[in-house]
Amino acid sequence: MMVLLPEGRAINNPDTIKMMKIMPSNLSGKQLFVVSIKLDDDSELMIKNCSSEDEAIELADHCTDLINAAEDGDADSDDDSDSDAASEDESSEDSADDSDDDSDDSDDNDDDSEDSSSDWDSE
Repeated sequence: MMVLLPEGRAINNPDTIKMMKIMPSNLSGKQLFVVSIKLDDDSELMIKNCSSEDEAIELADHCTDLINAAEDGDADSDDDSDSDAASEDESSEDSADDSDDDSDDSDDNDDDSEDSSSDWDSE
């Protein structure tokens, strides 16, 4: 399962997330707040540099909500996929019925192709 985060970031497995961090930073005299996610392998994925602490907290909360929704969606997605699979089975049966009709037409075409091949043999 993949979690899509703001700023074009994505995490393939949200279970590998250890924590969300907001780190204050000073760059050229300007106060910034770096929002990052620490993973199980101790790597960090930077999400965004925010200009205020409130903006950083809001972004971290939004990321947390997305991650939690993806984890909660695991159980629900199984139920949805079962119902989707049932509807796909029904549509594939309809397609099979249509393909039976098409196969009759293709048999007619095969007869024509045999006739045309005999024309080639006669030349």
